[in-house]
Amino acid sequence: MKQLTMLVVTHKQVAIPTIKDYQPIVVGNGRVSYNDMYRDNIGDNISDKNANYCELTALYWAWKNLKDVEYIGLSHYRRFFTTSWVKCTENHILSSEKAISLLNEYDVILPYPKGWFDTTVKEWFLCTDGKEEALEKLRLCIADLYPDYLYDYDEVMNGYMASYFNMFVMPKSLMDKYCEWLFSILFQLEEQIDLSDYTPLQARIYGFLSERLLNVWVQHNKLKIKYMFVDETEKSDGLKSNVKDILKYNAVSKKYLNWMMTFTWGDMKK
Repeated sequence: MKQLTMLVVTHKQVAIPTIKDYQPIVVGNGRVSYNDMYRDNIGDNISDKNANYCELTALYWAWKNLKDVEYIGLSHYRRFFTTSWVKCTENHILSSEKAISLLNEYDVILPYPKGWFDTTVKEWFLCTDGKEEALEKLRLCIADLYPDYLYDYDEVMNGYMASYFNMFVMPKSLMDKYCEWLFSILFQLEEQIDLSDYTPLQARIYGFLSERLLNVWVQHNKLKIKYMFVDETEKSDGLKSNVKDILKYNAVSKKYLNWMMTFTWGDMKK
């Protein structure tokens, strides 16, 4: 049995770190090729749902098709767990040896939680192209299938911090339990939501919702968490766009907005 597989989800040709046990998996209709790669459209799969499920099609594939492995990690072609928040080179990316060592002490490795000041996890979803209808129906699905999770769901969604990106490292046996829970909820929800009037971004709904649901599942099961930094190898203006999205949904206090503009966009460039 292999000790650990760190899946690197991608839909395009990019440079994948040449690190032991890091394995590219191509999702959807990505017409790319790597040496020794997986594809999410082989075996038991939901590859045709990639436009709505995002990296979850890779997660589903791993759940159903990877058997002889003790630990599973999920990362992205542009996001990796790192041991340094100041600088990240390939030497700082989480190694399989370090991950296994950590999982001897912790149940799961997750990204450090993040949030936006006075904006709740629910509000953040709604102000970044999420729909209220989706949250209402999601809560009903949880109430129907797993009512004992409702308290944790409400607490996470009304809280101000969460681990995002659908990234983790955990034992495969634990991941199997998570997937059973997660996909039973999402498949029921999928039957109740009409995506015909959703934009392409909004249509990625199940990937976005699962970012929140991972926190719900981990909290409910009282797992011992090791938080790690995440390095984004492709930089974007995400901070600016998130501020604009929040302002569209609710009023961020002037002092916070001024702080973000002067410190984050000014001082950090110096």
